[in-house]
Amino acid sequence: MAEQEFSNTSTQRRGRPREFDRTNALECAMRQFWQHGYETLSMADLTSCLGINPPSLYAAFGSKQAFFLEAIDHYLATRGAYVYAIPSDQRSPRAMLSHLLQRAAEAFSDAAYPAGCFVLASISATYDSYEIEQAIVQRCQQRMSKIDELVALGVQMGELPATTNAEELAQFFVCVLQGMSLQARLGASTSQLQAIVANALQVWPQAARLR
Repeated sequence: MAEQEFSNTSTQRRGRPREFDRTNALECAMRQFWQHGYETLSMADLTSCLGINPPSLYAAFGSKQAFFLEAIDHYLATRGAYVYAIPSDQRSPRAMLSHLLQRAAEAFSDAAYPAGCFVLASISATYDSYEIEQAIVQRCQQRMSKIDELVALGVQMGELPATTNAEELAQFFVCVLQGMSLQARLGASTSQLQAIVANALQVWPQAARLR
């Protein structure tokens, strides 16, 4: 649905805009964009989901693009923060990476949410704006940088050989995570995703107990 400008007269005819909870609105939008994609979902779909009129939605979020990016940020601050959290009680970088991937396997296949990762699913879509593409790429890179940090720490702590190409190994695990998200959207179960994790971690041998 093309974005429209609404006059004050039109707003008055519709009456006072319905008040809504912004967090609930973002949660609803997150699920809708996640399930259906940015291009497929119209502003009419969003107003119907939220139960508010278009002027209220535009007044609160400005545009479909702005609403989408705010929904992405809502995901990263809520569900995404849970999925990609690095445990602080683990001394082993490999164990921390394993924890991240195992949690992703469970979250990506959780029936309470749309399948996969919202950000990873969004990065493979096409958009009508270069700015929105770059904004999503930036958010994805920030999240995936955690994997870079864990691999680099593995080399630093001696869990991985000093000759390890940390950048290439980190990219491998990023690809694993992206593949898990895609497989989940294709219907893979938690156990199937966990099997992917187990096989992927074989490239990072279990380290000797750290002293």
